[in-house]
Amino acid sequence: MLQISLSSLLDSPAVVELAARAGDKAVVILKNHFTLSSKEINDAIQNSYGYALATIAAGLAAPEQKMAFLQKLRHSKLEREFSDKIELNYLQPFLNSAFFQPDSDSSEQGGISAYFRANAIKNCRVLIPYKKQLFQDAAAAALTEADLTAIISYKGPISITDLVLKQLEKLHPSEKCADFDDFVAFLRYKDLLGNAILFFFHEQLRQHPRVKETFAALQRAGLWVDVRDIKAAQQSLTATLEQQHAELLRQLDEQKQQMAVAMQANDFARLGEIGQALQGLQQQASAIEYELKQVPVMLQKAQTAWQQSHEQL
Repeated sequence: MLQISLSSLLDSPAVVELAARAGDKAVVILKNHFTLSSKEINDAIQNSYGYALATIAAGLAAPEQKMAFLQKLRHSKLEREFSDKIELNYLQPFLNSAFFQPDSDSSEQGGISAYFRANAIKNCRVLIPYKKQLFQDAAAAALTEADLTAIISYKGPISITDLVLKQLEKLHPSEKCADFDDFVAFLRYKDLLGNAILFFFHEQLRQHPRVKETFAALQRAGLWVDVRDIKAAQQSLTATLEQQHAELLRQLDEQKQQMAVAMQANDFARLGEIGQALQGLQQQASAIEYELKQVPVMLQKAQTAWQQSHEQL
């Protein structure tokens, strides 16, 4: 759960494509800047689960009831943004799909849609308190290097609905819910529950100072750009690489000056050291020159990877 959530938050598929040339550099940057403890992340996941179900309930409510639902929520603007999508993107397609098998009694109790809405809203309320049992408090420890490596290299589909529902099964919430099978089918539909949890998880942590600094550090290293805007991303990555290239050229000039001084002094040991340094700097400069030419291709791969992993969300 933690691995999938953080991979989504950090845009890992895009980072992987851009970091392929940089070895373990991305992991080093995360180790230095992404200092949230596992407990802080776990708490954000718990809160996101609660926000998700409350927002799904608001999205199912009748128009005259919806505002009353939203006014009770902590982040009403965010919840409204997601809840507004539920009717057209999830509920109506689900009710008309083969995934929904209505109870024969539902037509006698105000119609299938009204019956399903009422039960689903009640079920959301029943499931919210389970968040502490689903996501047990984690130790307040920093993520290990192995954790960070796994997060960055994670390329699986970003779907957590099945994982959450599997944990819920062990707690037997169906005993307190009505038409639980239909309700679960709705939460699975287009990965509704997982999308909602990730939406609020992103919104909670994206603005966290330590997370923002992590993105800034990755961006300074040329390992992250916002691939949703490919034109701006190309300008940003090109500027970063050009700055790195200019710094390498400055260091090359400095080393050449030191080499001239060493030659005048017949300091052959120093000449050997400078020669090795020059070779390394020249290789780095050549690599960046190549990368500058490949920026459009690199970004297209990064954007494709990001789109594939975020398509549902």
